[in-house]
Amino acid sequence: AQGRDLFTYRDLVETSEGGNISLGDNDNNGFLRYWGLAGDGTLYVAPDYDEYRLDVYDTAGRLARVIRRDYERQRRSEEEIREEEEELEALNARFRSDDGGHIGREIRKWTRNIENIHPRPDGTLWVETGRGMFQRPAGVVGTFDVFDAEGRFVNQITLKAEFDPRRDDFVIAGDRLFVLKEA
Repeated sequence: AQGRDLFTYRDLVETSEGGNISLGDNDNNGFLRYWGLAGDGTLYVAPDYDEYRLDVYDTAGRLARVIRRDYERQRRSEEEIREEEEELEALNARFRSDDGGHIGREIRKWTRNIENIHPRPDGTLWVETGRGMFQRPAGVVGTFDVFDAEGRFVNQITLKAEFDPRRDDFVIAGDRLFVLKEA
């Protein structure tokens, strides 16, 4: 409450050398983007791109448990891969340094296994997978795996709203879903 650090979960080093940009270990680093903080201070982190695994940290910063689930990976379409290649090409053209440095990023053929983590006020945890985000019918934000407070899989839920996962974003706050168009 006084704004002092209590503990550090993990340190991340960002570098920029010769025009090449590195953000830790890029999108493989669950601490960079793939985490969720519960109201009681429990931290959930999806540390790996290719694994359905959540590391659960207690309020003292200690690894309390690991949640795993069998999961069939979602292959990305050729169109999605081509769009990412074009985006990366445009970024490199815009930010290329005089010495030819570039933004390095691996373009993967599979979606990330865990895309979003949403700890809920009731103690449950909603986890959106790559399959739940990208293999969905029109009018659906995504399908979420639901875990109870002890980390046991309970069921899946689907949230309905007009949503384009490549252009839009969403926020779940309390009992409300906010869709941010063209985010």
